[in-house]
Amino acid sequence: MSLMLFVFGCTSEPPPPVVPVAPVEDVEVEEPEVEPEKLNHQPNVVSFAFEQDTYVNSDTVSVEYKTFDADGDATREELFWSVNGRELISEKGKVLRRKNLKKGDAIVATLLVKDGVLENQQSIQTTIGNAPPQWLRDPRALKQLDGYTVQAMDPDGDPLTYRLQGAPKGMTISNTGRISYKGSTTEPGGAYTIAVLAEDPEKAVVQWSFSIQLSSGSDVPK
Repeated sequence: MSLMLFVFGCTSEPPPPVVPVAPVEDVEVEEPEVEPEKLNHQPNVVSFAFEQDTYVNSDTVSVEYKTFDADGDATREELFWSVNGRELISEKGKVLRRKNLKKGDAIVATLLVKDGVLENQQSIQTTIGNAPPQWLRDPRALKQLDGYTVQAMDPDGDPLTYRLQGAPKGMTISNTGRISYKGSTTEPGGAYTIAVLAEDPEKAVVQWSFSIQLSSGSDVPK
């Protein structure tokens, strides 16, 4: 009898193949860009000035200005006026409507410009100056030299002084503007251009000139 040996063993599935895994790298993750908040710029006063270099009491005081906003925002402008440190609440425009200004008054104009968030403010100042005298009547209406009275007034109410320039001997003018001419025996004669001046205490004048021809006086050698 032959002996047959059967070996019974347990079988199992082979292990799965090993798949190599790539090493993990650190990857920077970019954050989404956040748009920065828009920066608001202060509105700008490009120019701001009085329309005249000087003013007297009969002038209308006014200003001109130009503004600019770098962001393109709509702006609003306001004007404020003061006289001798006193704000004029009712005055808001480019023209100062006050009519009773006088010499020496200090005028301040203040411009305020706003863009809704920020604002800019500037001030300028001027002083009402001295007004020169004025003729009350045209001196060219002169018909007779001796005894003629010139008449002038000062808008500031200052006293006036009358005087002559280039006058011949024997011609004078009084404090009231009356011209007198009595002649002179020593008058050399010839052509004269005479200026009549009315002058205020600050040396501002109004002037009128005329020409005359005179013969020589009796004491001048012929």
